[in-house]
Amino acid sequence: MNLRLFPAQWQRVVCGMAAGLCIAGTAGAAEWRFSPSSRLSPGYTTNPRLLPAGGKDVYVNVAEAAALASLSTERATLSLSPRATFSQYQGDDSLDSNDQYLGISSSWKSERTLWAGAAQLSRDSTQISELGTTGIVASNRRREFISINAGPRWQLSESGAAGVNAQWQDSRYVDAAASGLVDYSYGAATVYSETQFSERGVVRLGARAGVLTTPARVRDSKDADLTLGFDYELGPRWRSSLSVGPSWADSGYEQDRGYLFSADVSRRGETVQLKAGVSHKLNPTGRGLLTEANAFELSASRELSERVATGMTGRYLRNADIFNLSAATGQQVRFYEVDGWLSWRITQTWTAVLSLGGRTQDVVTAGEASRSSADSYRMSFSLSWNGRTVTR
Repeated sequence: MNLRLFPAQWQRVVCGMAAGLCIAGTAGAAEWRFSPSSRLSPGYTTNPRLLPAGGKDVYVNVAEAAALASLSTERATLSLSPRATFSQYQGDDSLDSNDQYLGISSSWKSERTLWAGAAQLSRDSTQISELGTTGIVASNRRREFISINAGPRWQLSESGAAGVNAQWQDSRYVDAAASGLVDYSYGAATVYSETQFSERGVVRLGARAGVLTTPARVRDSKDADLTLGFDYELGPRWRSSLSVGPSWADSGYEQDRGYLFSADVSRRGETVQLKAGVSHKLNPTGRGLLTEANAFELSASRELSERVATGMTGRYLRNADIFNLSAATGQQVRFYEVDGWLSWRITQTWTAVLSLGGRTQDVVTAGEASRSSADSYRMSFSLSWNGRTVTR
């Protein structure tokens, strides 16, 4: 990961956070945990570039190595989750990629205050990052991305808490000239409060403001929102959440008012797990614009026996430009994806998975004047190894 692409002050925050907690971990009460894993996955994919006229069908081989390392003391925690993925496409080597990811999270708590922070760094390809957002996946370009958020949370009483959170993300595209993708950075700040109104329910109130900066555009885009939310336990195995509120956006030339909402419900049983969610949000994308992002996601899994399980996931995404939607440059991207899988736990450390899936992407420009649609189907078999956790 080339950290020189990102501001030096954020490098110091991430490295300082990790170094400080590692030093704290030398104390006798510290506990270290380390869990390695790996995966090999051969497969077959049709039209991986999602070309409207149809694309070349390819065989793909994927190798992945990952780990989870954590440190915990009486007051502090730190976790690191590096992952590297290598993909080789037989028949179209221009799709070959080697992607690296690093997740960092940490926390420190006192009697009434909790400081928490997280960072996500990735060096992947636009074949992954632009699915369902800009829809620009025909060319395989390198993306380098970092996201950082941190802030304190204060326990004001037995049932009340408040907090502040700052977020910053930066996305860079390598050799992306004439692709339609542009570098951008986005920063936001949130203040919130939480009140537990019953043994099962929590009410949340939040206010957020953000700024999108794109070197290719003269003026920054700004957005803000207010949300009222509820978390409620419907039963011993059911959880739900709901949030809604007004939103504002300003491109520097135009303004827009709307609303945001999200709703989730989940069930965690001994053999059956279900989760469904729907949301309407404002998100920055690789086109350097704020978009209305609608999403519906559904997942279900069931254990058929002690070693065999099956499940499916499905999602629908719609990203539409807020401003100039009917102009020649206005764009909507609609993305549909369904996957099904069957897993067999061979031993405590080895698992085999067979999966089938398909995806469809529609790109609509200039209102409804221009539309293109593309389909892709895939089948893969994976063999995963989850090493034993080492503790000290």
